[in-house]
Formats: sequence, structure tokens, C-alpha cells
Amino acid sequence: MRPAGAEPRGGTPPKPPDADLRPRVDRLEQMVEALQDQVYRHEQREEERFAHLERSVQPDELARALSADARRRGI
Repeated sequence: MRPAGAEPRGGTPPKPPDADLRPRVDRLEQMVEALQDQVYRHEQREEERFAHLERSVQPDELARALSADARRRGI
């Protein structure tokens, strides 16, 4: 029996306990970052869409749109 912390007989040091997990954790971190980016971009698009919708229902803009629609229909 060899003392704790001693190198195995082949002369190669033992692998750290997290050596197999590190690539998986790195990949998961990349996936989380990509998801965060997608959520951020989606949020930006929704904010722009909401702002456009909010502008389009302002009384002046709504009146202008209704008037233009009535002219197109010949009403």
C-alpha cells in the first residue's frame, strides 16, 4: 500500500477529481450564456414592439390612422 498523495507506479500523477466534469461544466456555462443572450434579444424585440404598439394607440396617431383608412375605403 502506498502513502496517501504518492504517485502511482507508472510515474503519472493522478487526475484531479473534477477533471472529467470540467468540460461538461464549461459546455453548460456556454449554453447558459447563449440562453441569456437569446432572452435579452427577445426582450429587446418585445420592448420595441410594445413601444410601437403604444405609439399607434395614442389619440392623435389613432385618429390619423382611422382617417387614412376611411380615405382608402372611400368612406
